[in-house]
Amino acid sequence: MERPTSMNDLPPELLGEIFYQCTTHSPDAPLLLSRVSRNFHQVVYSTPGIWYHLHLPITETTGVACDRKVELWFSVGGLCMVDITLDVRRVSFDDGRAQSTSPSKELLAAELSVSGVLRRRVDRLRSLKLQASSEMDAQSFLDAIFTLPLDTDAVVALTSLTLQISPDARLAPIVNRGSSLPAQPHFPFLPKLTDLILINHGIAPLATTHLINLQTLSITLPIRFPSLPLHIILHILRSTTSLVQFNLEARVVDAPPPHSDHATGDVEHNNTLIYLPHLTGLSLRTNSVSYILPHLLLPNLTSLRIDDLDGRRIGSAESVENLLRKLLVRMDLPCPDRVGSGGLKTLELVNVPILRGAGETEGVWDWCFRRMKSLVGLTVSNIDASPVLDILASRNEEGEAICPQLANLSITSSTPPLEIEMFRTQRPDIDLKFHVIADPFGGGDFDFISHYENPTPAGAPSSPPSALPFRGSFPYISVHSRLDKEITEQAGCAR
Repeated sequence: MERPTSMNDLPPELLGEIFYQCTTHSPDAPLLLSRVSRNFHQVVYSTPGIWYHLHLPITETTGVACDRKVELWFSVGGLCMVDITLDVRRVSFDDGRAQSTSPSKELLAAELSVSGVLRRRVDRLRSLKLQASSEMDAQSFLDAIFTLPLDTDAVVALTSLTLQISPDARLAPIVNRGSSLPAQPHFPFLPKLTDLILINHGIAPLATTHLINLQTLSITLPIRFPSLPLHIILHILRSTTSLVQFNLEARVVDAPPPHSDHATGDVEHNNTLIYLPHLTGLSLRTNSVSYILPHLLLPNLTSLRIDDLDGRRIGSAESVENLLRKLLVRMDLPCPDRVGSGGLKTLELVNVPILRGAGETEGVWDWCFRRMKSLVGLTVSNIDASPVLDILASRNEEGEAICPQLANLSITSSTPPLEIEMFRTQRPDIDLKFHVIADPFGGGDFDFISHYENPTPAGAPSSPPSALPFRGSFPYISVHSRLDKEITEQAGCAR
């Protein structure tokens, strides 16, 4: 058999797989590849799986083109499901400043036309990523596509939804694209939705939405945005009984719900445990870890990440260690839905100080680490690592190692612990990665101005000094315990 001498000599099936991989990097790859040659054109238009990713940047001049693009993708794609990225943002930059722009009649007409075309294809929409200037714009666009009754009898097939609101959302004027919207925020009914990602988007609409099939929920809200009400978060968790992964990165406030009865039902309801039997991954980056963890009963939790934004507060260390201890106790309670032997496999602690017991007294953290016998990976950052190494280097009453299955340990701290050499000898089975962040206040004058020099691209807004990355901007030293004590010094700004 002769070897192929050019791309055109490759079998169509192999070319189709290559083109599919190109589409994963560039959604418009089918259009570009079809113009290379007749052979490429034939392979592209005879391989429906290539047309699975559709990117639509809607502007005043792309309305008709977007309509044609949608029709082309769905017609050539046959019965294949399609992933769509919609960009309807209206924030522009003028002299380096973010400026909100009111949509013209042409832009509104283009958005309505595209939403109408997509409305007729809801049975083929697998995932949707919507980038908008405000929450109201995103809600209006979703209503135009998914609000019942639909034009056809097709079932909404959407399984993944990402709503990404511009960080300058407050600058964008609110525009209604359709009929009058209800006063209360709402969310369209998506019966097959399993993955929901909210970026710079509030959670109030989720409080009145059926999310029984949701498996992944990620909420990211910048610190400068208003805090999320605790009672809404708890209400959402109670309604998502199939949840597998929950990520929260936002400030939370324990404010009572409006028109609540503090003396009776509402307080009792908030104090009841939230049973999530399928949840295996939990990530909390918030100032209110103590507000959320006490409410959760997670028998199958295997991955836990806690980043305490309030970790420097007096008493926060004792609060988090007691919360973790109670969480581990609840995880060991008899449960008919338990899968396997149970227990945490990975744990990441950021800004969570770890304290040891005084003298012969066993501390809470000592107890927690002795309990986590299934732990495989441990990551701690921005804390004194000496207590961690002391605990892991110790033995229990039977002479067994603490966390016997631990294979990977990653520590990031401002000072290297003195116990690192001894720990390497005592626990050679652990792959230790240690990163030391240089402290800019350690001594001498520090030139903040030159260190933060970062040319701003033309047309992009300049960030104020308070918004610049601080912790990740300083030189660091990386030490790997299995590289024969080799120390590699790296300098420069690392974000």
